[in-house]
Amino acid sequence: MGAELAAADVPREDLFVSFHVPAQGYDTARRAADQALEALQLERADLCLLDGTQGAFTDTWRALSRLRADGRVRAVGVAGFGVSELRRLIDATGSVPAVHQIELHPWLQQLPLREFHGERGIVTAAASPAANAALLSDETVTALAAKYGKTPAQIVLRWHLQNGTVAVAASATTTRIRENFGIFDFELADDDVAVVAELDNGTRV
Repeated sequence: MGAELAAADVPREDLFVSFHVPAQGYDTARRAADQALEALQLERADLCLLDGTQGAFTDTWRALSRLRADGRVRAVGVAGFGVSELRRLIDATGSVPAVHQIELHPWLQQLPLREFHGERGIVTAAASPAANAALLSDETVTALAAKYGKTPAQIVLRWHLQNGTVAVAASATTTRIRENFGIFDFELADDDVAVVAELDNGTRV
């Protein structure tokens, strides 16, 4: 990855680089972060996420907070926590994650977590924003795509945008990546945002 970043014809300030560290304790987490930065060939990344709550996640969080204090990462966050784990982390360390990355899409809207994020100023990052593409064939989504003259993916990503979540949309296809950016020239009507919200059925992918 580091070689690709170095070869990219894009200014560093236009890139947002993040990496994950498992919950594995203070010293191991520091070594893992150092290895990740070395692999990225970067002195500083934009975001480091503590991934999961298995193991010594409060000690791992202290290691990541030290990385931020040392200027090795601009911000630190978590991934895959519940409200109770977030409370435990914040109470134990006095530090609030900047970002929480969770599975989030119209079928799984995670309202209690999002409410907690709003109370604490945590940015919600939506992993699997289209339920691993399963939502792209949903009848409600495809009907809205036809109504707005957009693709189903653009409808789902626009729904995330209007809900204030950061959609982590991954693709290895250049056409799909370009398509994912085509969400800033239209807006879903409030009624249509509500229609998508009615799709919540607790499905995890």
